[in-house]
Amino acid sequence: MFTINTEIGLLYPPIGENIFAIKSVFKTKSSELFKAIAPFLAIETVFLLIIVLWPSLSLWLPAHMIGK
Repeated sequence: MFTINTEIGLLYPPIGENIFAIKSVFKTKSSELFKAIAPFLAIETVFLLIIVLWPSLSLWLPAHMIGK
């Protein structure tokens, strides 16, 4: 959950470091970038909700790797 929250924080204001880095490299408007990342932000938010509601999904693979 920490990693997903960090990814969302790097994309979304007030921090949005990735947006400002891309803006400086490609010389585009911030509004265009925010429109472009909206679907990815929505997907990450849904993924975060899934992990919060069903934590066993994220723990399934590590649980199976312990015995091998």
